Amino acid sequence: MIVDGYRLVRPGQEPEMRAALRARRLTEIGGTALGVVVALSAGAVAGVPVLPVILAVESPVPTWMRMLWPPVVLIVLAFAIAFRGWLLALRIAERRYTRRRDELTRSAYAIYDFFGGIPDVPAEQLWEMLDRRDHAGWSALSDLHRARRDES
Repeated sequence: MIVDGYRLVRPGQEPEMRAALRARRLTEIGGTALGVVVALSAGAVAGVPVLPVILAVESPVPTWMRMLWPPVVLIVLAFAIAFRGWLLALRIAERRYTRRRDELTRSAYAIYDFFGGIPDVPAEQLWEMLDRRDHAGWSALSDLHRARRDES
């Protein structure tokens, strides 16, 4: 299984990787929902004491105009708080996912770069290729590439 374009999941760890992806998605959705709830609550709490004061003040401005700006301010405040909550949830989700991804995967970019793509071989063989490259350098991949070319 390849994730994030070029990260090879350790053979047998695919369920854990899917769980990490699912947890990341749920954290993002939960953070967004929580941000909206907090923003709407903050808007309501801010609006309750302000509205009677606005209506009681004598002003040459028509009442409908005086009543118009508090909801606009509250809506902007709600969106700002929701957006901040969403960004915070994204940051937390990305940090957790990256930490888990690094435990479960290895960069297969060397194989991708050497072969011009990920070869259509089992994940165990790709993992073995990465081990060979780490221990023997690029010559291990070039020998394998030569052997595959001779088979064709």
